[in-house]
Amino acid sequence: MTNPTSAPTSSEPTTTEAPSSQSRSSMVVALSVAGLVLVAVLLVVLWPALTGGRDGYTADATEPPNANADLTGLIANPDAPDDHVLAIYEDYQCPVCAQAHTILGDVVAQAIEQNQLRVEYRTMTFLDRVNSADGTAESSTRAANAAACADATGVFVPFHDYLIEHQPTEGDGYTDQFLTSEVPAAIGLTGEDLSNYQSCYDRSQFATFVDDVDEAASLANVTGTPTYLLDGVKLSLSTASALQADIDAVLAGGQPKASTAASASATACVPSTPPTANPGPLPPHANEQGTAIVANPEAPADHVLAIYTDYQCPYCGQAAATNDSVLAQAMVDNKVRIEFRTMTFLDSVNAAGPTAESSTRAANAAACADGSGFFSQFERHLMLNQPTEGQGYTDQYLTSDVPAALGITGDALTSFQQCYSNRTYAAFVDYVATAAYYNCVTGTPTYQLDGKSVSWQSAAGLQAALDQVS
Repeated sequence: MTNPTSAPTSSEPTTTEAPSSQSRSSMVVALSVAGLVLVAVLLVVLWPALTGGRDGYTADATEPPNANADLTGLIANPDAPDDHVLAIYEDYQCPVCAQAHTILGDVVAQAIEQNQLRVEYRTMTFLDRVNSADGTAESSTRAANAAACADATGVFVPFHDYLIEHQPTEGDGYTDQFLTSEVPAAIGLTGEDLSNYQSCYDRSQFATFVDDVDEAASLANVTGTPTYLLDGVKLSLSTASALQADIDAVLAGGQPKASTAASASATACVPSTPPTANPGPLPPHANEQGTAIVANPEAPADHVLAIYTDYQCPYCGQAAATNDSVLAQAMVDNKVRIEFRTMTFLDSVNAAGPTAESSTRAANAAACADGSGFFSQFERHLMLNQPTEGQGYTDQYLTSDVPAALGITGDALTSFQQCYSNRTYAAFVDYVATAAYYNCVTGTPTYQLDGKSVSWQSAAGLQAALDQVS
């Protein structure tokens, strides 16, 4: 997660998305609130009334016509006043986003239709990693490009709703055929509008805009989906009536009720095993599944504290500082195995120059540090000495400054630097980042003790959780 630099956000950690599976065999999510079964509501509206303004397709436009002024999202109802904004952060491949849409969609549609407040969709694309094969590669990004092109041809809202309501089976992704033919046919896009839409999609006309929206979400401290912000306040997403009450409150001059939970929805997830094994090579203290580096390999594997982190995530740095003494003592006691499972979706914060793919490069450096015998010190130093937001890690910092700060010299330093230069553990790092999604984790920091989430926000709380199992 990242500290906010532009958009106002809640100070609590961002939603951690947990993939679901009613039609998905690999992951299971049960979404319930106070024991009530939430039944899908069939939304009956006239799509043309929900498409917002229509300025027409322009072949040389660099952003869709209903992009907001900051280029951080698409406005569903551009005729609405901007006194109040409901910002909906989604990834088109996020199953929990589809669950939230099922539960909250009628309230959102009414808000769009009545034009009493502005509704903006701010699309994220970090679940591209779930689809790497030909045909569905970068599925989230391609779906977001398609939605932007749909906006340019006046059908954004029905296009968005059809996509989110007809997600492919987990891991399959959206095909070009689905995006360019099936969805347009389903929503009645024909003739010149269809030709313009397909031309826009084929040329990835709004690719830069889509990338900018995803990056802006990270800079606004949103790294998990679904996240709903109303006038900058993160909502709980518990029930349709709660969302309606929040909207009514702000329209009456009040404040929405902020979420007090780290996750926006109550979820229970059964993780699945990635379809292929880690291709390696593996660093010496990788766990048996090739999904983590074990900080204290002498500890028995009876109990495992899995720490999901991104080296550019400031909340992860906060978690590391908060729990530093607890983790250090746990490594001394060796009663609980501590595994670091590194994610890299904040690469999007640094897209060019000497800090491009900063999260991935830091993760490679950490793996090489394990190969040279100083992983724990290296990981701790990175997390407690993160660069300024958006600046990223340089090669100089990773290969020289950090080892010097840790007193690493001689053969250990040489082997570390060669490993980093050769990207020896690149395949391992990529696999670990992808495996997190199969374990129902797409937000950081996430701490799981024996597969169950535990709070990282208090050292006493984490210690109490460790004491219960050790």
